[in-house]
This record gives sequence, structure tokens and C-alpha cells, in this order.
Amino acid sequence: MNKRNIIQNTLPCFPKAAVPEALNDIKDILENNAFILGKKTEEFEKRFAEYIGTDYAVSVNSATSALQICFSYFGAKGNEVILPTNTFLASPNAVIYAQGRPVLADIDRETLCLSVSEIKKSITTATRGVCIVHVNGIITPDILEIKKLCAEKDLFFIEDCAHAHGSQLQKIKAGNFSDAGCFSFYPTKAMTTGTGGMITTNNKDLVNFARSVRHHGQGKSLNDIQNLGNDWVMTEISAALGIHHLSYLDDQIERRSQIADRYTDLLSSTPYLRIVKPTAGQKCCHYKYQAILDKSIDKEGFKQSLFENYGVKLGSVYWPTCHLQPVYKKEFGYKLGDFPIAEEALSSAITLPLHLDLKDEDVDFIAECVSSEILKHGAT
Repeated sequence: MNKRNIIQNTLPCFPKAAVPEALNDIKDILENNAFILGKKTEEFEKRFAEYIGTDYAVSVNSATSALQICFSYFGAKGNEVILPTNTFLASPNAVIYAQGRPVLADIDRETLCLSVSEIKKSITTATRGVCIVHVNGIITPDILEIKKLCAEKDLFFIEDCAHAHGSQLQKIKAGNFSDAGCFSFYPTKAMTTGTGGMITTNNKDLVNFARSVRHHGQGKSLNDIQNLGNDWVMTEISAALGIHHLSYLDDQIERRSQIADRYTDLLSSTPYLRIVKPTAGQKCCHYKYQAILDKSIDKEGFKQSLFENYGVKLGSVYWPTCHLQPVYKKEFGYKLGDFPIAEEALSSAITLPLHLDLKDEDVDFIAECVSSEILKHGAT
């Protein structure tokens, strides 16, 4: 195996075939001076809601804003919200911004998602809601049990779908299992609008609240402020990009799935490596392809070897976890050992390159490099 040009771990995936039409839309937006809350925003929201299967979708400028809006609407203020420690800090931070308290929980060993058993352990009299995270695009198989538990306990239920555009379980898409789904359109996500976010829901009152607070809390106009809001609107240019990307999303998910399946076929019998797979009945968007190295292998040394010897960039997802971030250790007293499953799995977790610039021969090369290096490192 010879070293190739650098193979990036992730890359933006806006469809190249959509560029000419997108540029025409951008030109129209610029010529008409219609930059926010216009026809493109309305069209994108309508199309995205139809795609997810919800009654409504409300565009915003980020998934963090989407989460904060939902936490505020459902009453996180002065209460606790349960989330997995295996997420980006923006998720629990959004609870804090909504004047609530995030309560982190451990994860399932196989899926690396929040499980119903961990939620039950974390519920107190102060609990107001639960937010699950579809890490890597994998929907927790416990999601229907979690939904039932939240209904029984009168808790709100939010999905953080930043990784899960188009992921499905039992033919229901992520973002349509709960009171609200919150999506990210960050550049490297499975779908992008440059940057941005979306709330999906069947709750009309949430929609009205979100549309108000995303634009400074306005009522009938900006001279009629009804709520404490912020400047969280999506631009018309971003909405136009979203419309075009959405048209190609299923085809891109199919290609991501082909890459993931090829990795799995090539690596499933590799020693010292456990692949994190979607469970039965899922159609995963495969935002990331994650695997767990045996604890005997030095992860950072392994990643360095792959890059220096072959030009392959490996990544990781959410390590250190939220509870081990300095700010959360300081603010909430979390410490090493609080969530042993997450700590053991994520400290040894890697992600293989997965993006639409990869060809089959690239996937084969990466898998061969991983297998070769893992035998060297695992034997020491």
C-alpha cells in the first residue's frame, strides 16, 4: 500500500449538480433584495416538513437555536432536562440558555445512544423533559419506549437530529417521533444550507412561538414584541440551498449507505475493532462511520500512524464527552468515572472517512490500511 493524497475524514456535501440552479436562485434573491423570511424560506419549510412527515417545519440559523427555542417553549426554565453525555456541548448548553439544568446520562454500549433504562435512572421530581441524540445517524431502538415513558411521566420529548437527516426506523423518519425534532445544516452535515437549522413538529403553538422568537419575539411586526427572542432567522440564500440539496438527499444517503456497507463487509472480521452499526429495521443516513478500538490500542498513536503512513485522516465523535469538558466539570461537578460506558467506548472510538468524494477504491484502500495498522498496534 502506497501513501496517497490526503483522504479527509469529512467534507461538505452540497450536490454539485444543483449548483447552476442554486446560483440562479441566489441571483434572484440579490436582485430582488429579499434576504430573510421570504418565499424561499416558506418553500423550504414546506418541503422539509413533507420530507420528514410532520405537519410543520420552522427554519432557524442553527440546531442550537432550534433546541433552545424548543426547551424554552416546553418549560425547561427552572427544571431539569435529561440528555446523553455523548453529544456536542451545544445540546446541553441550549438547556442552560433556556434557563434549565441539563442532567447528563450514560449511553447504551452497542448503539452509543441514550437508552430508556438510563433515562429512568435519571428522572427526578424536577425533570421536565428528555432530549435524545441520534449519534452518527443511528436512531436508538428504544425510541418508542422512550416516547411512551415521556407520555406516562408527562415529560416533553425532543430529538436532536443534527446527525440524522433522512434516517428512519420502522419507516418513520428522525424528527417525527417526538414533540419536536431539531436539525442542523452545518457545512459537513449530511445536508447543508451553508449553515442553519430546522424545527419539525406537529404542534401549531410551538410553530407560532418559534416563528416569533426567531425574529426578536415579534408579534404582528417588529413594533409588536410579544416574546423574548433573538436574531435566529435563516437567510433566503440558505433556504434556497436547502431546497436544492433536499432534492438530492435520498440519492446521497444511498451512496453513504453503500460506503458504510462496503466498510462493514471489509472490516467486520478485523480483530481489535468493533463497528457501531444501526440496529434492525433502520435506514441510516450514515453521517459518520464509527468503530471502537480495543482498549489495548493507543487511539491517538493509531490515528497518527494512519495519517503519516497512508494519508488517511481518522476522526472521533464527542470525545471528551460533555461531562468531561472543563466547563461542565467546573459548573456541575462532573468527573471521570461518572458515566463508565460512555468513557470506555468513546475514549477508544474512531470514525473512518465518509463523504461523497470517496470512490469504492478509496474505501477499499482505507479498509486495508486500517486492517494492516490495527494488527500492528493490537499485537503490541
